[in-house]
Amino acid sequence: MAFGLLCSPLCAQTAVPAEFDRLHASYESARERAVRPIDEKYLSELSKLQDTYTKAARLEDAVLIANEIKRIKARLGMPDTPNTPTLVAPPASPAVASASGKDMTITIPANSPNGYRLGGIQRGDTITLQYVGGKWKDHGGIATENPDDAKAEGNSRLVIAEAPDVSGLPGRVIKEVPTDTISKPFTYVMQTTRSDVVLRILSNSQRKENPGSVIYKMKLVR
Repeated sequence: MAFGLLCSPLCAQTAVPAEFDRLHASYESARERAVRPIDEKYLSELSKLQDTYTKAARLEDAVLIANEIKRIKARLGMPDTPNTPTLVAPPASPAVASASGKDMTITIPANSPNGYRLGGIQRGDTITLQYVGGKWKDHGGIATENPDDAKAEGNSRLVIAEAPDVSGLPGRVIKEVPTDTISKPFTYVMQTTRSDVVLRILSNSQRKENPGSVIYKMKLVR
C-alpha cells in the first residue's frame, strides 16, 4: 500500500518537482508582501510605546516592549540594533544652584543615598515638588510603588534629606514629602542651612538593587 501518497510532496520524495517549487516560492513571496507591512506598522507602534514607557520611568514595561521589538525584527530579518532601556538608575545628579527659581523636571533613582543632589541649601530657601510619573521600591526587584499615592508603602515615600555620610550611609531625613502632589504641589521652607541636601527614597536607598526611579517637577527658590 502506497502510504507515501498521504504525505506532503516535501516529505514524500527527495526531489521537489519544479512546478511545485515555483508555486511554493510564489506563495511565500506573496505572503511576505502581504504580512510585512502589518509587521512594520506594528513595529513602529511598539517603538512609540517604548518611548512613552521610558519617559514615564516605567522601565520594566519598556523592557517588555523592547523584547517584543527584538522578536519582530528577527522575523523581518532586520538587524538587532540595541534598543533595550537600561534598568540601572542614572548616577546622582549634580547640584542645581544655577537653576534657582526655574521649573525643572528631575529623575530620582531608588538605589542611591545621593538620590538627586540639591547641594548647599540656605535657611529660608524653598523647594517645591510635584509628582510627574514613575515608580520605585525600597526592596525587591520590581518597581511597583508610586510615592505620590496614599495607598503606597510608606517606606517608598520621597524625602528631603541630608547627603550620605563618609561611610555612604543615608543621611538624616529633613522632611517627608506628602502624597498627592500631582494635584497639589508641595512647598517646603528650609528651617536651617545645610551644606548638602538630597532628594531620595525614604528607606534602604543604599541598596544598589532597588528598582525604578521617579520623576518630579521641582522649583528651588533661594
